[in-house]
Amino acid sequence: MKRTLITMAVCLSAFFANGQESESEQTTVKQRKTKTYNEDQLKAEKGSISTELNFNPFKGDLKFNNSLNQIKFRFFTKPNFAIRAGFNVSSVDSTFSNKNYYGTNTNSNYESKRESFTIGANIGIEKHLKGTRRLSPFVGVDVSVTDRSANQKITSGQVITEYKNSWANAVPYNYYNGSTTQVLYSLNPSDYGYTRVGLNLITGFDFYMAKHFFLGYEFNFGINSTKYKDAEITQTGNTSTTPVNDPVLKNKSLSFGPSLMNGIRIGYIF
Repeated sequence: MKRTLITMAVCLSAFFANGQESESEQTTVKQRKTKTYNEDQLKAEKGSISTELNFNPFKGDLKFNNSLNQIKFRFFTKPNFAIRAGFNVSSVDSTFSNKNYYGTNTNSNYESKRESFTIGANIGIEKHLKGTRRLSPFVGVDVSVTDRSANQKITSGQVITEYKNSWANAVPYNYYNGSTTQVLYSLNPSDYGYTRVGLNLITGFDFYMAKHFFLGYEFNFGINSTKYKDAEITQTGNTSTTPVNDPVLKNKSLSFGPSLMNGIRIGYIF
């Protein structure tokens, strides 16, 4: 009887020890699975911030995001919802001159100095759809505001022609203002100063190649209202100081339609 009780006690002890060990092993496996899942999470999570560049393989260049050459950020308030914002600031200051340093004919001297300053910003939201483990398609909307100034000063001999809110071509033409004839230069319609406001409906996708590193593409359907700044032209030198109204300025334009962003988006989360 005594031996039987000892044998039963040993068996019960072994059973309970084995049960505790099995339970411990199951807990460890669950922890490993959870850890593996977290380490295997590729997409953005709550609180993630991403930025990106555009790569065009057909041109071999790398640029900031979209046609506005913006620096773009996204802040994920949820794994499937992000606030997007972008901004750009750029300036141009260039001088082209063709001067006769030898001889006395200074009327052949020519100098063109151009200045421009552009600032823009956009803000919007993105809703990310289910997709797959690597693919994250999204839809969204954003608004943008851009302002550009443009000024040019052309010195030709003794005559100085100044353009405010526009850039001019190097092709001269005679302009009669009612009393005198002035030599002016035709304006570039694409080089006026302007203020532009836009609204864009967006769709695209992120494809995660590795943890927090993605490639993607994006296109939109947008409407843009552009108000061109009035060009002012003043000429001094051989003629009296005379302001000239630009006869070809288009004061405003409205455009809408689909557009593709330039190149492939390359981005990361930090």
